[in-house]
Amino acid sequence: RCTAFIKLLPDYSDVFMSHNTWSDYRQLHSVLKRITLPIPFFNAKTVVLSTIIGLIGSIDDFYVSDSNFMVFETSLLNCNETLAKSYIKPERLNYWIRGNTAMFMATSAENWVDLFIKDNSGTYNNDYYVIDINKFTPGQKPEKDLVWLIEQTPSDKVYKSDVTSNLTRKGHISSFNVPVSTEIYDLMDYASL
Repeated sequence: RCTAFIKLLPDYSDVFMSHNTWSDYRQLHSVLKRITLPIPFFNAKTVVLSTIIGLIGSIDDFYVSDSNFMVFETSLLNCNETLAKSYIKPERLNYWIRGNTAMFMATSAENWVDLFIKDNSGTYNNDYYVIDINKFTPGQKPEKDLVWLIEQTPSDKVYKSDVTSNLTRKGHISSFNVPVSTEIYDLMDYASL
């Protein structure tokens, strides 16, 4: 349902993130929510997320924090029914709990990824891109840790990687609901689509 794009300007003066959700007219009641939790041990005090009235999590998975993290996802389809049946358990944590927790607590993009994947529920699998603006200096080529990717599956198998070099090499990263990792692509049986 989503497409997303990260653009690094050729002179490294700025980096942009965009995200859209392809929905029908009935879902046009989205809002931006600002959640402020001034808890001393949180890295972020305020998180802004795109969501629907009545939800606590972001159904679009578009987040921005005052600790300079920007996060978006594009959904991944799991066509491997056996994988889902063997992994999904009610005692695991839903994505919106893990997503909000990671947004408030993360100290780096890699740390966001590690926090988010704990107690993965296996339901709502996505490509999550995490941009750590603290690692960006205008006018300087980003070397590492600016953008991290995690691909979540209904299993203990995840793909996580620092994809900053992809951004600097191509000047952009795009995401269209298809796994980057061949292993995740095969595990979720994308070939059947």
